[in-house]
Amino acid sequence: MNLRLIVFSGLILPAFLIFSPYPTEASDVGLEKDLRSALERSSAIIERAEDKLGEGGSITAEVTRLKRLEEDIRATHLLLQERFRLREEAVRALGTKASERHRVMSEGYREALQEYLAL
Repeated sequence: MNLRLIVFSGLILPAFLIFSPYPTEASDVGLEKDLRSALERSSAIIERAEDKLGEGGSITAEVTRLKRLEEDIRATHLLLQERFRLREEAVRALGTKASERHRVMSEGYREALQEYLAL
């Protein structure tokens, strides 16, 4: 279980980095903010679980919270995937460089979240 917590912790930072460098319209960031907040909460829960594991305590409550949070993250992930698909269509008009950047960002996001959801 501890290895899974460490691996998961390694996913949160990349997910933050994926969202940070790409500006979007103010009305368009709700889902991204929701996901970022959920990942931050996951990180805090994992830190508490690691502390409890270090002390030999039970982490049942933390695992339950993570599972509930995972459901929210999964739903947000599906909505963001659709948003990225729609943006890809709009970005094509901006040229190949913009299209390639969007593709790389989308793939990085998708891989990071799929790895998180597989845990």
